Amino acid sequence: MVEILWEEPPVRLLKRDEHYDSIITELKNNPGRWACVNKEWKSSSIPPAFKRAGCEGTARRNKDGKTFSVYVRYPEGAAKEAALATDKAKVRQAVKSGTALTPPPRAPKGPATAVNVKPANDFGLAAFRAGRDERGIPAEGKR
Repeated sequence: MVEILWEEPPVRLLKRDEHYDSIITELKNNPGRWACVNKEWKSSSIPPAFKRAGCEGTARRNKDGKTFSVYVRYPEGAAKEAALATDKAKVRQAVKSGTALTPPPRAPKGPATAVNVKPANDFGLAAFRAGRDERGIPAEGKR
């Protein structure tokens, strides 16, 4: 007879994302500084919790060739905030002046094309049609 041990699994002590929350808080307090968050990571991609928080990250292969060291930083936001503020100011100015949703003016119409101008790529079609007209064959091809 097979012996089965019946028991509930242990409760997880800490969710992974909760573990990373404290690290992300520290990264936000020190923008632009790289931090090594794991020296024995088994993948070359950074944990998704850091990406969701807006962090930049990279992984470097360790000397053992099997694991990676994961480095993460919270980007310095001064340049991004300045560009965003400039874009917002341009939008506000466009809304204020009334040009935000105004389509560009129509292009002026050019001179009318001549009716009997032979196109450059005619390939003899005009002569073919003229011959059909002389023989009394309509454009549809039936008499």
